[in-house]
Amino acid sequence: MAVIWEKTLHGVRYEIRSAGQARRLYTNGVLHSQINLHKPVTGFVWDLLMLPVFFLPRAYAHRVLLLGVGGGSVIRMLNNLVCPHSITGIELHPMHIYIAKKIFNSVDDNVHLVQADAGQWLRAYRGPAFDMIIDDLFGREHRPERAVEADRGWVTLLRRHCSKQGVVVSNFINRGQFQASAFFDQGLAFKSIYQLRVDSDENVVGAFFRRTVSRNDFNRHIAAHKTLGPLSKRGRLKYKIRRLI
Repeated sequence: MAVIWEKTLHGVRYEIRSAGQARRLYTNGVLHSQINLHKPVTGFVWDLLMLPVFFLPRAYAHRVLLLGVGGGSVIRMLNNLVCPHSITGIELHPMHIYIAKKIFNSVDDNVHLVQADAGQWLRAYRGPAFDMIIDDLFGREHRPERAVEADRGWVTLLRRHCSKQGVVVSNFINRGQFQASAFFDQGLAFKSIYQLRVDSDENVVGAFFRRTVSRNDFNRHIAAHKTLGPLSKRGRLKYKIRRLI
């Protein structure tokens, strides 16, 4: 991989590396985002953060909240494949916002990026609920770690701001961390829970729905999509999905 852009700011090293036709954002050596201008999906964990939208009625989310923007991989896919009315992205690091806007060109007119601590922002938020909340908060140290523990307080906060028809999507380092999260506490009463994975890494993404959703609807929405349908039919949409509840 070749480094095509780099900057060190306040002791943090940011790099954009090329890998074939892909462009990857590394922060202190940790991969935070990947885009490929010639492919609609990445083949990596970022696809899993987007895909649960296809469980929703009409496979559509009017309002999306993304906690942890990175270079904007998920924003790019949502706008190319779903076109939500609005995407609000909360990102702690100004350089990630700069990269998403100026280098990865991930920001369209329906996107509003806020430089803030996601937990503080969400606790102070008093606006309408979101149809899809994506929790992709990872630290910027030399190994990937969740920045916020998925304990009962955090999961309750996410659920409070999720619409009754909506979904909370959360990224975990591995299956053990996923299973130990408070998303499975009975008192939080998620009606459907799905696990998503790809073979390329160990991450597990959980999709937690406030209503009962159907795998048949998901498959039907994917098959009917003008871009994802043909990819799925040819076996080029890579994911593994399993219903847990």
